[in-house]
Amino acid sequence: MLPAGKTVARGHRGSTVETLQVALNHNGASLAVDGKFGPATHAAVVDFQQENGLKVDGRVGPETRGALNESTPASVGKGTTRSADNEDDSDESSSDEGFSSNAIVRAAHSQKGADFNWGSYSPGRAFDCSGLTKYAYSKAGISLPHSSSAQANGGKRISKSQAQPGDLVVWPGHVGIYAGGNKVIDAGRSPDAVSERNIWGNPRFVTYR
Repeated sequence: MLPAGKTVARGHRGSTVETLQVALNHNGASLAVDGKFGPATHAAVVDFQQENGLKVDGRVGPETRGALNESTPASVGKGTTRSADNEDDSDESSSDEGFSSNAIVRAAHSQKGADFNWGSYSPGRAFDCSGLTKYAYSKAGISLPHSSSAQANGGKRISKSQAQPGDLVVWPGHVGIYAGGNKVIDAGRSPDAVSERNIWGNPRFVTYR
């Protein structure tokens, strides 16, 4: 169980974050239990808060901690605590927590031709835009919420020149995977399937690196 104490947020490290990651994994996330509260852990917290009707801020305060403890058996997380001599609760964030651009782009490519269907998350069959990005990121060990706006808000906004394959390309109400070379892989109404196409308009770029 998560111990009472200070709010845990992005940038924190230590045994409390390890216990948090184990609890989130018990609730459907796919995090590396490394004690680093980086972008992937932040996104998993946001996902949990949305699914449980909590204030969505990506921070683990009393309300979110209580909900996690209620949904997680007391035995889960035992054995993850390190000794105080080895614990580091510094605010240094991890820049590469679970992020693999090759795995993300490869997973998105593997679903080309799947149907577009709003609200869907059915590998090999159908996706909506955020379902595809959620699936692709899961193959790199990163748990994203099934919401384009939450995915956009959970990462770090970057410029197009900073974007790398695997980052998110975001339009109002739509999201896709940056494939490099001004290309995006997305599930959209046109052509009503998962496809790779040229980036259009003036989207935002968001990274979880």
